[in-house]
Amino acid sequence: MKRLGRLGVAIAIALTAMMVSTTTASAQNPGDVVITGGGSISPGLSLTATNQSVTFSGTATGVIVAGGGVFAGSANCGPFTGNSVVAETVLLGQGKVAGVCVGVDLLGRSVTADCTIEYRRVGPTVIITGTCSVTVTPPGVTVTVTVVGEFVFIATTVNPVTSYQLVGNVTLV
Repeated sequence: MKRLGRLGVAIAIALTAMMVSTTTASAQNPGDVVITGGGSISPGLSLTATNQSVTFSGTATGVIVAGGGVFAGSANCGPFTGNSVVAETVLLGQGKVAGVCVGVDLLGRSVTADCTIEYRRVGPTVIITGTCSVTVTPPGVTVTVTVVGEFVFIATTVNPVTSYQLVGNVTLV
């Protein structure tokens, strides 16, 4: 039993080291963030292709370097709202959403990201691309960045799917 406990600690240390090295290595990008949250889909996903209205709210946590400023912390995102660009089913979906993320880190630096995002969903995988106008204060300079990301889509209701959770990673390039 002690070996299993030690193994668990060793795995946790190794995963933490990998996350730290990934964050450090990717600091050359304008940012890397993990986003978790959820939203609603109306009228709801089923096997019948139907245009949908979608919402999303969540939390983005990571490092953003923009306009000469650095933000390291969490931001509240949403609500992002949007619609299908093609009729969606539980198997496939595509649409556009827009919204804002705002946060203040432990050093008092703030970030605002006003984003327009296109999503493509195939089964449980959601790929996003888009642009964000990002301001880190200080110094308060706004820059436009491209965002790309991949998420896991988890339906929290069925027949039809009217609510969901997302967890994933977004890179600002």
